[in-house]
Amino acid sequence: MTAHYPDGLTPEDITALQRAVDDELRSEGYPVPDWPDPDEPETEAA
Repeated sequence: MTAHYPDGLTPEDITALQRAVDDELRSEGYPVPDWPDPDEPETEAA
C-alpha cells in the first residue's frame, strides 16, 4: 500500500525541514531539544 501525502511532503521532507528550523533557532540562541536519532535503537533507562 502506497501512502498518500496530500501536501506532497514525505516524512523525510518534514524531518529535513524540522532540522533546518531547529538549526536556525539554535543559531539565534533559542534552546532546542535534541531529537532522538530514528536510526539508533532505543535504550531503556535503568
